[in-house]
Parts: sequence; structure tokens; C-alpha cells
Amino acid sequence: MIVRGDIVKSRAEYQRRYRAKHRKKAADCARKYYAEHREDAAEYQREYRTKHPEEVAEANRKWRANNSEKVAEDKRKYYAEHREKVAEYRRKYIRTVAGNLRMRFYGMKRRCENPDATGYHNYGGRGIKCKFKTAKEFVSYVMDELKVDPRGLQIDRIDNDGNYEPGNIRFVTAKVNSNNKRRTRHDKK
Repeated sequence: MIVRGDIVKSRAEYQRRYRAKHRKKAADCARKYYAEHREDAAEYQREYRTKHPEEVAEANRKWRANNSEKVAEDKRKYYAEHREKVAEYRRKYIRTVAGNLRMRFYGMKRRCENPDATGYHNYGGRGIKCKFKTAKEFVSYVMDELKVDPRGLQIDRIDNDGNYEPGNIRFVTAKVNSNNKRRTRHDKK
């Protein structure tokens, strides 16, 4: 039990009050130190990020989750200020195989999970799910397992009533894809 000024119930309570009281002074000291040792700090950060990428990624995810409104606001500001630059980057990125596959992944997710999406009743409304957890998983599956360049082709489920999952997707021409529909599959006998 620690007592200073007014009665403090525990050491933890004392530390909280002390930190709150001296937070500005500590921040000023840290800023001054980093201003004087900027190159050393930058080198240390680079080394740490190289040695501990998982920890850094997890810390970034937690920070973004806790500051989602700030992240969204910063993104809106950046896009407003750099509209042409962002549009050009997106055009170039979508032309790459990885970029094309990423856009296809988000289209699959939208059709299967968003009730407001066009065509949801044909996908998510029928119980079809996207079993790929992340865009990265989908891109690596298509590039490593299927080994196909999807540009100019359409994604197709082999089993039309099955999910978007490994082993049930392929990339085909529009003509082949149009023949693998509920209507055409059952009408042709």
C-alpha cells in the first residue's frame, strides 16, 4: 500500500495516476531523444521488423482494429487528395495476375456474403459460400495449384451447387461458363 497526498489504494493505482500526470513530460523527452537519435531508431525499427514480422503484423492489426475510424478517415483524405494517382495504381494492379485474382476474390465474397450485392440470391441466397479465408490464400491457390492466368477467363464452380473452395473452381471461357448454369445444365438432356 502506497500513500502520497491523498490516499491511494494500491501500487497500480499510484502508477496510473503518476503516468497520467507525467505523460506529457515523458512524450516530450521521447520526442527529443528520437530527434537526436533518428537514424539509430530507424535502423533499430528496420531490424526489428525484419526479425519479427509476425509480431509487427499482429501489432498493426490490433492498432487498426482499435483505431478503425481514424484509419478510415485517413484513407478517405488520402484518396481525395490523390484521386488520379490511386486510380492509375488500381488500373495497373488489376492488370497483374495477382491483382486480377484479388478482385475476383472480393467479388466472390461479395456475392456470397452481402445480401445487398447484385446476384446475392444466386449465390449466398442459395447457401453457396466462399471457403477461402483470405485473398492471399485464394491467390496462392490459383497461382500454385491451378497454374492458370485468369485474365480474359471467368471463374466457374465445377459443381454448380458447391462452394467456392479448393478443388471446385476453375477458370473457363464465357461460353463454357454459360453452359454450367442451373437452367442450361438441367434443360439439356
